[in-house]
Amino acid sequence: MTDSDKERPRLVESGQGLRFLNIEYKKRFLYSKYDPFRSIRGVIESLSLLEGTLVVICSPGLFYGIDELKRKLPENTFLIAVEADDELAQISENCEIRKDNSEIPLFRWSQLELLDEYVRKLCRSGKCRRAVRIDFCAGSAFSPDKYSVIMAGLTDIIGGFWKNRITLVRMGRMFSRNVFRNIGLRRRSPVLDDVSACVKKDILVVGAGESLDSFMFWDEVKAGSFFVIAVDAALIPLKERGIECDAVVSLESQSVIDSFYVGVKKSEKTVLFADLCSRNEVCMKFKKRVFFLSEYSPGPFIDSIKEKNIAGLTVPPLGSVGLAAVYIALRLRKDEGVNVFTVGLDFSFSVGATHSKNAPAHIQRLFCTDRKRSVENYDAVFSGAGYFTSDKNNKPVCTTKILSMYAAQFKNEFSGAANLYDAGKSGLDLGLQRADDDFIRTRLNYLRSDCSDESCIPDEVFRTDFPPAVEFLNDELEDLETAASLLSEGEDSVFRDSSLTLEKQIRNLLEKKDYLYLHFPDGFEFNSGIQFLKRLKAEILFFIKQCKISIQNSV
Repeated sequence: MTDSDKERPRLVESGQGLRFLNIEYKKRFLYSKYDPFRSIRGVIESLSLLEGTLVVICSPGLFYGIDELKRKLPENTFLIAVEADDELAQISENCEIRKDNSEIPLFRWSQLELLDEYVRKLCRSGKCRRAVRIDFCAGSAFSPDKYSVIMAGLTDIIGGFWKNRITLVRMGRMFSRNVFRNIGLRRRSPVLDDVSACVKKDILVVGAGESLDSFMFWDEVKAGSFFVIAVDAALIPLKERGIECDAVVSLESQSVIDSFYVGVKKSEKTVLFADLCSRNEVCMKFKKRVFFLSEYSPGPFIDSIKEKNIAGLTVPPLGSVGLAAVYIALRLRKDEGVNVFTVGLDFSFSVGATHSKNAPAHIQRLFCTDRKRSVENYDAVFSGAGYFTSDKNNKPVCTTKILSMYAAQFKNEFSGAANLYDAGKSGLDLGLQRADDDFIRTRLNYLRSDCSDESCIPDEVFRTDFPPAVEFLNDELEDLETAASLLSEGEDSVFRDSSLTLEKQIRNLLEKKDYLYLHFPDGFEFNSGIQFLKRLKAEILFFIKQCKISIQNSV
């Protein structure tokens, strides 16, 4: 036997009377020499499983104990197997017990993308709520870190799905309503693809964090040295400094965002970059609009929008408007030689202050100040959500789990981008090159960008006409009116197709219109039950109204 053979797993006889096979690998047996079933039986007997559990078999080996485990499983419980070692995976795939349990998916370390896709599809059924790990043999000890990564990933996928479900139940109807309203505006508005790679001057992305107040070059910004992209919360602070930004980014769908645009007039200069599901009333405030799409809920409705190219580029769901602004800035610049600076993207705050001066949160605090409540917001620091950490200068600052998550996501998304600089003097580390005052001054003095209008977004792209947007609305309106008639009049409807059963015709019309039911608590998939259809009828009437309003606004 060669050394290489000793490193490969091999099957050997084991157990009392040598009745069972064992695996010898890397100078150890993966099962007990005397009773290969003893260990796994003890683990299975101690399990307490709930419905909706995904049981992850780590290092299944020869699948000893699988029958006992399957008998232990309650209803709506799912089984998958994962093997991080390719040599052991080959033995697991070819063992005798595996042949009788081929319905259990077995994933290798090299198939993590397939595992991700499988679990996400399982989650969309609404039946998978948690993941539990069970080690079937000692093979899991060879790659403990890999199995920990797999379980952490599965837990994040399942947890993320249910967090998104809660958001959709609360706001899914509003998201879809905004999408329909904004599709009408899309007829006269370009998408992000249409304006990519057109800005030649240096770009300044402005957030509403405290570092905005310490930025020294507002006179140069006012003179047009930068193409300024602001998040919505930074509009008023910039306005107070006499600066009309070149672009503003909007993601928010709720009416609370309206106060961020107080005093904003329809400008010939400022361009609104808006998610298709962002608040329609905000989009109506701007003459120049550029739309993009982030998938708030992957499904047939979003697929149909992408298929007809209504929203153009699909932007990753970044969550934070600051991250979206940086993403857009990198898409807008002519090439990687154009510098992009960020300021006000702190993802942290100091004691008593949460935003820059004149930001909506600061103004609201001023309105509420009286003898009992100071202008300083200490609640943000000493509430359960806030905690102290170190900023990019190793000074103590306060942040929250959500803000620190956005900072970590910023690092993952943008830390490798060329000529992307952090010009803020405070805030969490973003993983970018720091741009101090001297560096920015050098850029302004010696490498001043072209400040002419030609270096910005050309006006021609806003003279667009995109009839497919209105065609999409008319098609949806026709289908919804047909469905409303079928649900109200049944067999007597003028839209009745006698070649299909009534249930089949209604299903064909509505199954792919998931915007009608994705905000239902049980809206994981279409249901032809009478109670479900009654709720759908109310939603159909609501979206018929939205289609008509959107078509009217498209003119």
